[in-house]
Amino acid sequence: MENNKPHFYQIVIDDYIAHHVRIPPLFMKHLSKDISKEETTEATIKCGANIWPIKLRKTSACTYIDDGWTKVMHDNDLGDKEFLVFRYDGNLCFNLQIFEKSGCQRIYSTFVSNKHNNLECFPKENVDDHGNTTVGNSENPHFNRFMKKSNVTKSYVFRLPTDFLTRLCATERMTTIELENSKGEVWKVNASLNTGSYCLCGGWHSFVVANNIVAGDECKFELRSTNRIRVHHFKVVRHGVDV
Repeated sequence: MENNKPHFYQIVIDDYIAHHVRIPPLFMKHLSKDISKEETTEATIKCGANIWPIKLRKTSACTYIDDGWTKVMHDNDLGDKEFLVFRYDGNLCFNLQIFEKSGCQRIYSTFVSNKHNNLECFPKENVDDHGNTTVGNSENPHFNRFMKKSNVTKSYVFRLPTDFLTRLCATERMTTIELENSKGEVWKVNASLNTGSYCLCGGWHSFVVANNIVAGDECKFELRSTNRIRVHHFKVVRHGVDV
């Protein structure tokens, strides 16, 4: 952690920071030269290789990380008592570090070690301003997601991002898509339309178990055709870090 730069923290508890993050008033001295005198100021949050546009909103009482924060929450699957460290790097840019309730930091690794599957390793690719689905230098749209317990245990349900669905030829409430691992093995998975987005359900459990995907792992979902998604599996290195 870069101790020469100012930090503040928040804990994800219920819906307390679901829509915005309160910046501690004493912390605002670090932003005083950068923040606009207007009600809102455009800024960014960086987490790993992803960057999200946000807005800082001033009220009579304090300043919030407001517009764009719900996208950060969604894309990083936050909501399970994570400990968030916000480092201010200057120029209206915050660096977000995520510590899970186990006390371990969520760290992206470019090396994959998996005794069950020799899955290929991909470097991080460019992301768009929303930090989720992107074409980048690749011809195939894709998004990255850290797996939560709800994705890989018990209910085994995984929701596809809404902006990714425009690339899928799926119009029915229930459809079947194919998930392909890096070996070229294919699983047929049911996708159910629910509140405007598709959830992977039937068949997703088999794919998770067969490919040894566990909570905290990162997966890259790459659209290969109108009904086939290739899943690149990244193991995540976790270190206990004192904050």
